[in-house]
Amino acid sequence: MWKSRRRKEWFERMREMSVVLWWVRQGHRPTVPEASAKLDLLRKHGPTEQAFTFRRAFLPPDAPQPRAPFAFGDECPVT
Repeated sequence: MWKSRRRKEWFERMREMSVVLWWVRQGHRPTVPEASAKLDLLRKHGPTEQAFTFRRAFLPPDAPQPRAPFAFGDECPVT
């Protein structure tokens, strides 16, 4: 990955989040007001299933949810 020692001279650090991700239905085209509302939601509540970032993403709502991790005392999952 290319990094410049002088990047602080060229770029200002963003004080607020400026990028938001969220799942949309196939065929739906998000609007600017919808994106703005999602960004506000992210800024107020942090990453949630409704609005998130690349750093903390969520599975799509219709995706199978992963099972809880195995813990001692649980029955063997194979039996």
